[in-house]
Amino acid sequence: MKISRFTNPLSNIYEQRMLTTAIRTGAKQYLMFKNPSNILGRKKDIAIKVVEVMPPKNKHWIKELEEIGFTLNTLSFVNFLGMSFHLPKLTFSSILIHIADMVRAGSTIVLDYAETAGEGVSSYSYIEMATMLNFAGFDVYEYISPSDWAESWDGPEDVSEKEFDGVILAVKRVV
Repeated sequence: MKISRFTNPLSNIYEQRMLTTAIRTGAKQYLMFKNPSNILGRKKDIAIKVVEVMPPKNKHWIKELEEIGFTLNTLSFVNFLGMSFHLPKLTFSSILIHIADMVRAGSTIVLDYAETAGEGVSSYSYIEMATMLNFAGFDVYEYISPSDWAESWDGPEDVSEKEFDGVILAVKRVV
């Protein structure tokens, strides 16, 4: 069975756990970008404000965020799962910078990335992803490699580590 980066149950479980931790540590809003991997955002029982937006297509997306209720400079949890594959690297890097500018220090972002582009536009190495996050103002807090995912997989089908993507939890640092 091919584990699709759009339906990887392990990254969604991880995201749910990290969101719970973020809420316990004071996050006030949950920003998620609409795509098939963001199953948690479809729930209505989240204890903080949920702001769900389409992936950015132009430079006006930050203003649109504010119009739909996103509060700037607030402790936030950002779900960016499933996004890095579909955006050119420069666009993806620019979005990370904008997100860092919008959220308060201590905010967290969870994202995944593919080491090979596959059906997506872009692929990354861990070093490349960590460098982009660092440049944007985030520090990698936790990294789960494709081999870590493969080892923890307990589904009914056998899967190879090549079928999983890397997942990173990063925290906006204090400047």
